[in-house]
Amino acid sequence: MTPLHRFKQCLLTALMPLALALPAAAQQTDTAALHRAEMEGFRLWQLDTAIQAARRSAEGRRDFRKDERMQGWIHETTDEGIIVTFIRDRKGELVPRYRTIVAPDGTASSTEELDDEPTLQGAQARQFAARLTAQQVPVMTCSKVVEDIVMPVEGSQRVYRVQRATFDDVLLAGGSQRIEISADGTRLLGQRDLTGDCTTLKRDANTSSVGIIEPIDTQPNEFHVYLARAVGKQLFVTTQVNGLLWLIRDGRIEAMGSAG
Repeated sequence: MTPLHRFKQCLLTALMPLALALPAAAQQTDTAALHRAEMEGFRLWQLDTAIQAARRSAEGRRDFRKDERMQGWIHETTDEGIIVTFIRDRKGELVPRYRTIVAPDGTASSTEELDDEPTLQGAQARQFAARLTAQQVPVMTCSKVVEDIVMPVEGSQRVYRVQRATFDDVLLAGGSQRIEISADGTRLLGQRDLTGDCTTLKRDANTSSVGIIEPIDTQPNEFHVYLARAVGKQLFVTTQVNGLLWLIRDGRIEAMGSAG
């Protein structure tokens, strides 16, 4: 054996105990997927926060509250913030009717009424079509208030279906779904229930953390990051498949080792 081979063999022998000593979570972590989950979870939380702020602003208008032809909303991200446009049916055509700008700090402008707007075209039409296509997926019955949030992803569109709790001190995690739609918004590609039941998370001022069980994925996904931001607390996630515990705080996912 040459000196170089002997050195490599000694190095491997020295490193083997260190590798075996690594926590199971560290050995099973897909770092790229976790980073992607952190980014997409933040985007989902931003959009959800924006539509809630925009709707509060719009509902300050009596004509908006009384308009029975409203069909939903679309959004666009600009340097000003997130522009939320509410869509109305006009004699069988879909047209923008009200618009609210939500600044990066979450502050909503006064809702503007739009007149004589052209029908939806291009990216706007595809985004709204994805919303309509997602309606083919049956809703899990956890709440009477359901929000479909369209988020473009590479090569397709993704609709996150979240449900609203009746009381502000509860975040309804249950009933949420991820729905995959084609880029043109016309074809349903797949769907997954993100929780198995009507799970709730308490916004209790006396606790700093909450917990949830993930029955399918081996590590937290973007929905868990969204939940942590939405509930405003640290979120512990137990992945049932591999028995690991994870912590999400400040938008970051950390492996904590065995949940046992």
